[in-house]
Amino acid sequence: MNRVHLVLRHRPNGSLAALELVDLALVSATFAVPTRVFLEGAGVLHAVNATSSPLAYPLRGRLDSITLYDMEPLVIDRDDWTAFGLTEAHCLAPVEILDHAEYLALLRTADVILEG
Repeated sequence: MNRVHLVLRHRPNGSLAALELVDLALVSATFAVPTRVFLEGAGVLHAVNATSSPLAYPLRGRLDSITLYDMEPLVIDRDDWTAFGLTEAHCLAPVEILDHAEYLALLRTADVILEG
């Protein structure tokens, strides 16, 4: 079975594209497609409870529900995480924070990478 990795790079600003990407991850997981969500750049802010956009709330709920779909935790690039002055204490969802080289190595294990 193909391994699908979804990459969120944009900050939580109510983007429908981000919401649809996470919906795709959950649908894929429903059909037992190995799926993982990666956060990099400003996308790491999706793992923090600091948003004012009404559209971000459904996205936050979907990200929080990843464990209900037996998906592995969100993957965060540590360099981007610390660039925003964040620590593990800021995380809301189950996450795996990896050094940049580890992050890239894991990302490259996918058969399909979708970005948003």
